[in-house]
Amino acid sequence: MTSIPIQYNYSIVALSILIAIFASYTTIELVSIARNAVKTKKSKWLFAGAGTMGIGIWAMHFTGMIASGIGDMDLQLNVIATVISLIVAVIGSLIAFRFIIHNKVRISSLLLAGIIMGLSIASMHYIGMYAVEYNLYMDHHLSIFLLSILMAIIGSLIALTIFSRVSHKNLYIYQLPIALILGMTISSMHYVAMASYTLYNKPHLHTSIFYDLTFSIDSNLMINSLIVSYAIIFTITYTITLRNKRIQYQMYEMAFHDPLTALPNRYLLDHHFHKTLQKSKEKTETFAVLFLDLDNFKHVNDSYGHEIGDLFLQQIAETLTLILEERAIICRHGGDEFVVLAKKTDKQTALQLAEEIREEFQLPIRIDGHNIASSFSIGVSLYPDDGLDMETLIRAADQAMYAAKNNGKNNFHMANS
Repeated sequence: MTSIPIQYNYSIVALSILIAIFASYTTIELVSIARNAVKTKKSKWLFAGAGTMGIGIWAMHFTGMIASGIGDMDLQLNVIATVISLIVAVIGSLIAFRFIIHNKVRISSLLLAGIIMGLSIASMHYIGMYAVEYNLYMDHHLSIFLLSILMAIIGSLIALTIFSRVSHKNLYIYQLPIALILGMTISSMHYVAMASYTLYNKPHLHTSIFYDLTFSIDSNLMINSLIVSYAIIFTITYTITLRNKRIQYQMYEMAFHDPLTALPNRYLLDHHFHKTLQKSKEKTETFAVLFLDLDNFKHVNDSYGHEIGDLFLQQIAETLTLILEERAIICRHGGDEFVVLAKKTDKQTALQLAEEIREEFQLPIRIDGHNIASSFSIGVSLYPDDGLDMETLIRAADQAMYAAKNNGKNNFHMANS
């Protein structure tokens, strides 16, 4: 009894691996959206991710089968087994992803997710093998069969563990590595599983355990159909994710930035303040808060109108950003008020910053043909001398600003001095 060697077409092998990686990459994006979506939309994104993953596993498998040259034989596929293999991949992916879409995932949940994902990949492959009907004798190798399943579980567990430990904002760093791990897991499992059996040139009716409903298909037609189908699915899903990213970015901008000047608002200032406070406590460092109030802004609005007033504020914000962006966080605090959070800053450096701002605004700003005079009254407070929290420091800087304004405006004043 002579064995039949498998002659791989390595260009199709490479294609099958790429399909698995692309499927994994797109799936990670969709499951990440599900993880951060509101409760009413989680299921929709989760089903989309599971469907993409299941179809990717399925497409990779049958592309790999064609790469093995089995399509050159008298190939027939059992319809029921083929469909069930796809359903198993989708449902297994769905169950696994449900375990890991929470913000805090327990180790037991990760283990279950990895095992279920790995078994769904392996089950899809072996059910898919039974979907193929051909008149040859097949001999199975149990040890390689078990190894292929173990590889699928371990690879799935590693990929899902990394995904569950990465925050949404850092996912772009890890998305490709996770996709490579999961894609190579799917591909490796398939080709190790292909090595778990040997075909012999001996007539033996290998039939499916499923109801006899078969169809024949040309291998070239099948692979072209798989490529086109998955290209369409990938394009649609990736377009959806890009749109979702754009919406998320717009919502972030609206929530944390001033719509007129695009500077951080009070909410984002609060976030930066607490990070700065924590680091300053750890390293025993000082930082400064500068409270800036435009002198005579009411006169600008009254004389030139609110439209010119808005353009004036935008120009002020741009100039402040150019002066301080590398050294401080600038926030629009109110109508004509700005707050500057200067990290790692002592009293002397804070006063130098205030002087730089004062000097920069000595010349008038030209807006729509008008030369508009600009100047700031600035109050400065220091952590920890003038306060230990944001509210106290801003209040101290605000009081110092009024002292500067009472001293003739276009000036700066240190808190408690």
